[in-house]
Amino acid sequence: MKLLIADGVEANRHFLQRLLKDSGFTCIEAKNGSEAVEMVVQHEDLCAILMAVEMPEMSGLDATRIIKKTIKDIYLPVIFITSMDDDETLEQCFASGGDDYLSMPLNKTALICRLNAHRRLYSLTSNINQKNKELQFHQDMVEREHAVVEHVFANVINPAMAQLDFVRPYISPMTTFSGDLYLASINATSSTYIFLGDFTGHGLSAAIGCMPVSDIFYAMSSKCASIAEIAAEANRKLLHILPDNMFCCAVILELSAEQDFMRVWSGGMHDILIFDANNQLVQRIESQHMPLGVLAGNEFDSTTVEYALEKNTRMLMFTDGVIEAQDETGEQFGEDNLEASVTTSALKPLDAVMDAFKLFKPDGEQQDDISMVEISINEDYQVPKNIVQKIPSRINAISLGEHKNGILPWRLTVQLNPSDFTNEGLTNHVLGHMLAGGLSREQQGNAFRVVAELIDTKLLNVKITNCTGAKLKVSGVNSETSHSNYSCESTCVKASSLKEFTSEFQLILTVTVEPEPLLAVDIMIGSCPLKSFCGQESDRGHSSVSFCEDKSELSLLNGMCKTLTVYNGGCGIKAEVKLNMTQ
Repeated sequence: MKLLIADGVEANRHFLQRLLKDSGFTCIEAKNGSEAVEMVVQHEDLCAILMAVEMPEMSGLDATRIIKKTIKDIYLPVIFITSMDDDETLEQCFASGGDDYLSMPLNKTALICRLNAHRRLYSLTSNINQKNKELQFHQDMVEREHAVVEHVFANVINPAMAQLDFVRPYISPMTTFSGDLYLASINATSSTYIFLGDFTGHGLSAAIGCMPVSDIFYAMSSKCASIAEIAAEANRKLLHILPDNMFCCAVILELSAEQDFMRVWSGGMHDILIFDANNQLVQRIESQHMPLGVLAGNEFDSTTVEYALEKNTRMLMFTDGVIEAQDETGEQFGEDNLEASVTTSALKPLDAVMDAFKLFKPDGEQQDDISMVEISINEDYQVPKNIVQKIPSRINAISLGEHKNGILPWRLTVQLNPSDFTNEGLTNHVLGHMLAGGLSREQQGNAFRVVAELIDTKLLNVKITNCTGAKLKVSGVNSETSHSNYSCESTCVKASSLKEFTSEFQLILTVTVEPEPLLAVDIMIGSCPLKSFCGQESDRGHSSVSFCEDKSELSLLNGMCKTLTVYNGGCGIKAEVKLNMTQ
């Protein structure tokens, strides 16, 4: 251990060196206060200083003040050695930063014991300082890594999120990173997708699954995939990347463009609560499935449930950080308290819950991430203009051979069998591929909605006369029978959609894109047992299919397209749509 002896009297320095000769210290000398300061700067391994009070050029008191300022938090004990032992001198020594005091004449044993005690303290503080440096280094590394991750999260998840006037999210992470995930998107057909998830735990470890799920959600919703497909793909990804003890409770909603119905997939989440305009609970949607990332693909159930939506109602979704929050007595906030806070308040559900929660937890301390989402189904809701806006009548011309409007002509045909329509999302998947090329986002959205509406809308009147004994499945608004014997002396008329026809027949869908018309859709019904529909008489009675006279069924189609021609002849329907023209 290295020791500094600072004294203006050479005899005193030699005397101290002789006392410490066999004590295990290496001694260096300074003749005045200025040299003592320089020695401290040059020798960082000093363990103690024996300092005289009076010295030429700079006193020991002034030198000590400078040394203590220089070394800052480093422990370097200064022991004053002087023949003056009055109280004033003692007070000045400690006021300047001195750590100990010895009076002349010195006692060798006392000196060595004092130095050994300070040496132990020096060793201990040196270890602590080293640990502090290591901790500070790791803290700086963690902060830099958190800053990088936070930047990535902010630029991956938030920018892609749709800003919806009818949706109010409240997201309060327990730490910098949240294990709760809220996502929102509007696809090309103006359908709204909402995702609320709760990963196991909280903090950065719980947030690792947020990025792949958000990538899947935004990519698939933009392609008009069903929420069943989104859930299945998210489950597959999380099952692959998450450890066995982690999963994601989630609810995925798809709201129609007109907000008249929604599809729900819910796995492991708390009930979705639906309140009327008077804040009375009118419906509770329970979770039907296991969380994401638990079951293998062959075990995973992606089935969704459809619900009709009433106007002037509000839905409330929440994670367990809300209801499992505990007060100072250990009592939980609970679902009953959450529901009561809404039904007994005139405020909107989210505001009512927040007020009740603040009274329950006035200190604001969280034990978990807290997330709530309120969705308002309003009477005056309008489909976002930036999604359903008409395509300008003139599009920018580009040089593409003879096709001055920039559209390459192409045709694609697909045959759909009855069993194909049992798979939810199949139509979306097929149409997504058929309409993906050569069209802008707005054109794709309008084309998708037109084709889907042609299949789903009850366009056809199936007319059956003198049909006793005729075997035919017609699923319409007045019938859900299958292969039944109809017995009617008068005319039977059933309104049917093409999708309902596919339960009996094949559907051959051809989409043609060419400059004029921009989009042509041919839908042919194959293996048709209605022989009169094909121009022949049926064996029993007479059947015919005509175009539905209910114009309300075509309101959406007429509203989206400038030109729409639908006719039935042979076994098909053909639609010609100019998607690049305004009404």
